[in-house]
Amino acid sequence: MRLLLLLVFLTIGLSYSESSLRVPLRRITKGPRTLSEFRDNVKQYRIRLSKYLSFRKSGVLELKNDANMDYYGEIALGTPPQTFQVVFDTGSSDLWVPSSKCWFSLACWNHNYFKTGKSSTFQNLGKSVSIEYGTGAMEGVVVRDSLTIGNGTTKGQTFIAATSITREPFYRIHPDGIMGLAFPELASTESTPPLFNMVTSGTINKPIVSFYLNRDPKSEYGGEILFGDKNEELFHAESEHSFPVTVRGYWQISMDSVAVDDQVTISCEDGCEAIVDTGTSLIAVPQVYFEKLLRHIGAVHESEIGIVKCSEISNYPPVTFQFSGQKYTLEAEDYILKVVEKGKEVCVAGFMPTDYAFILGDVFLGKFYTVFNIATTTVSFSKLKK
Repeated sequence: MRLLLLLVFLTIGLSYSESSLRVPLRRITKGPRTLSEFRDNVKQYRIRLSKYLSFRKSGVLELKNDANMDYYGEIALGTPPQTFQVVFDTGSSDLWVPSSKCWFSLACWNHNYFKTGKSSTFQNLGKSVSIEYGTGAMEGVVVRDSLTIGNGTTKGQTFIAATSITREPFYRIHPDGIMGLAFPELASTESTPPLFNMVTSGTINKPIVSFYLNRDPKSEYGGEILFGDKNEELFHAESEHSFPVTVRGYWQISMDSVAVDDQVTISCEDGCEAIVDTGTSLIAVPQVYFEKLLRHIGAVHESEIGIVKCSEISNYPPVTFQFSGQKYTLEAEDYILKVVEKGKEVCVAGFMPTDYAFILGDVFLGKFYTVFNIATTTVSFSKLKK
C-alpha cells in the first residue's frame, strides 16, 4: 500500500536570520510501504548509486516524508511563481521540473509542469541535456528563470525544463522534480547550481544549507531544510563537528570505521569514503562489507536486503559510524524500517549494497542535524534535541 500524502501549505514566511528561508509543509500518511515496493526501491537505488563509481572514474523548508523513503518540499519558478514539489538532493547538482512540452510522457501527466509562456522572465538557452536516474531517465532543455524558495527569490537561475521522462520510476512518485545541492562539478547544465547561486546573488547571507529529517512515520511533520542558517532550536550546538570534503562534486568525507555493538566490524585502514546524500533513502554499504555487516547485526540476507524480526527490534545491536575520531551511533529503532507483505508487518534493516563508497542516506541523516557549508567545503553533524 503506498503512502497517501496531503500537503497543507502555510503562506507566512518565517526567518531565523535576515536572509534565511522557510516554507513549511505538512503531511498526512496512510499505511507503510509493501516489502515488494521496498525491494524495488533498493534495486533502483543500486543503479542510481552507480553514478558515484562513474564520477570516481572520470528560508527553511519543512520537508515531507514519503514513508521514510523520500523527503521533498516546495519551490517556485518563473514570474509570477509556479509551484513544484522537489526532492532536495545533495547527491546531484541539477534542478529540473517537467515542462509544458512533456505531454508525450505519461509520467508528466501526474505532475505539475512549467508553463514557459506564463512567465515574463523566462529565457530558453537553447541547449538540450539528458540525465540518467537509476532505472529512469529525463531529457530536457536548459532554461533560465527566477527561483523562489520561501520568501526569497533568486533571479537568473539555470535549470532544466524536462520534455521527456520515463514512466518508471517517476510516474508513481509524488515529487515533480529534483533540486540538486551538490557542487558545480556535477552539473550537466555546466552552470551554477541553485545553492551556489543563492549565495552569490545575496538571496541568503550564509553559505550553508541545513537539514533536519523527522523519521517518525506517524508525524505530519517531515522535517525542515534551512537555506542560509542553522536552526539551533533543533540541535545541541556543543555537539557539532565538521568534516572536510575529500573530493569536490559530491559531499564526500573520510570515514574511520563501522562498529556493531561497540565492536569494529569494518576497519578503514586503507581509507573509506562516505557520501552524504539526502537523495538516497537508505545507507549504502560497499558490497565487500555488506554481508558481513548484516551478519553482525543478526539480519537474514534475502535478495539484497536484510530481514529482521519485528518482535525483537530492541534486541538488535547499535551500529556506530566513526569520522575523524567522532562516533555517531544508530540504535536498532533508527535503522530498522517497517513494511508490509500480504497484510503482515515485515521489518528490514535500512542498508543496501553498492559498488563504491558508503552512502549516508536518510536512515543515517534522520538521527543527526546536518549542515553543508560551501565556503569551507565541510559537512557537520550534531546531536538532535529530543
